[in-house]
Amino acid sequence: MRFALTFAAGGLAVLAALFLGGALDSDGGSTAQAVPFQECILALDFNDDGVLDVNDVIAFRDGIDGQDPAFDFNDDGTVDVFDVMGAVTGVVDCLQNLQPTPPSP
Repeated sequence: MRFALTFAAGGLAVLAALFLGGALDSDGGSTAQAVPFQECILALDFNDDGVLDVNDVIAFRDGIDGQDPAFDFNDDGTVDVFDVMGAVTGVVDCLQNLQPTPPSP
């Protein structure tokens, strides 16, 4: 289970780093939402160094191992693998709020 947690969190960190580093930019896209996007992704910056990298995965792992209440993202009173889903859900919710509202018919 820990391998899956580390693998999933590491994959998310790599994807976010690619986005933040511009490796996945499109030439025709707008940068108007770049700052809010970065704010959403940096919610996963668990060691508060302003960089999303493997050290954040390690900080999250250590938070779960040490039962640090700051990592209880689903507010169930227990710090466990389900808090990964809570953290990712928070980022997904943030990203969904960046989507433009569809026009009314």
